[in-house]
Amino acid sequence: MRHAVAALMFAVVAAWAAPAPAQDSQDSPLISKTYVVDVAPAEITAFEQALREHFSRQTAHDPWAWYTWQVVNGSHNGRYVIRSHGHRWQDFDDRAPLERLDRADFSATVAPHVLAISSRLERLEPGLSSWSMDTKRPALVEVFAYELEPGGIGDFTFALGKIHRAVTHKNPDMEYAWSVVVNGGSGPTMILAVPHASWAELASRPSSPARAMTQEYGAHEAALLRGLLEHATRRRTSSILALREDLSYEPK
Repeated sequence: MRHAVAALMFAVVAAWAAPAPAQDSQDSPLISKTYVVDVAPAEITAFEQALREHFSRQTAHDPWAWYTWQVVNGSHNGRYVIRSHGHRWQDFDDRAPLERLDRADFSATVAPHVLAISSRLERLEPGLSSWSMDTKRPALVEVFAYELEPGGIGDFTFALGKIHRAVTHKNPDMEYAWSVVVNGGSGPTMILAVPHASWAELASRPSSPARAMTQEYGAHEAALLRGLLEHATRRRTSSILALREDLSYEPK
């Protein structure tokens, strides 16, 4: 678990997609829909062409944007992650008729080239996140998924809140976002995404959030907070994803 905490300390840097509008309240959370798609190597060309054609048929009617990312480092190299973000729960009800048509088209044209597919719903945590509305969609994004111990989400989010306060105080220009998986996971899971304009940007990280936390609270309390994170974390995975603009869709 020490490795999970260490990764958290340096990774809280920025949000992984173009920022969504500010959240009004906890009664109207911002929800993302994510599809995780595995494709056999022999089917990659056919899958990508079918996905492009699928999105081209949506241009006349789908109000949601869908962005495709591909894993370029970490486990499941080559995996596709297709994501639409910034929605209210009511939006899913409003889109239900279109969802049925979209699912039927995908099943008939894209799914034959898919090895495996799963989906999840994530809720943005604005009280733990900070970014500029002018942030551009990044070319690359680091994704850190924290699978938590049962009952560990309270301690984890409490510690994150303290870290968020320290980071925004000591490093106000740092941008980052957290989300929590509300459905589609195997247990309590929180996700941190770190965007980068290029690979070279990975070499120039901002000053450590761990240092900001020590400066803000002192060494003793900072150690206690790190302990909370370590105790609450069962498993951490990380990967780097590249934006596939050629496989993405934005409404006209």
